[in-house]
Amino acid sequence: MAARRGDRLVVWTLDPREVNESWTAISLAGRRRAAQSRALDQTEGEIILRHDLTEQKVRGQIPAGHRSRAEMRRLKAELRKQLFLKLEASVARSLRIPGR
Repeated sequence: MAARRGDRLVVWTLDPREVNESWTAISLAGRRRAAQSRALDQTEGEIILRHDLTEQKVRGQIPAGHRSRAEMRRLKAELRKQLFLKLEASVARSLRIPGR
């Protein structure tokens, strides 16, 4: 919703403090000893974002694959951004915010 406050145009956005996140990671060990490379392991994960006030949920997954920890952090951050935008749109529809 675009509203005017004085000379400024204010657009509605979802407050991140109203969103709960749960992260589930599954690591499938492909190595037999700790001394072997992590590249043998497969890691997958799932993020669920839930808006506290409307109980709207969105979920997304990172498919299983051979990834480093840094790559998983990057993929998780990208997925979180995409899901937040989806959740924001869903909450706007639920609250019937005009222009969203």
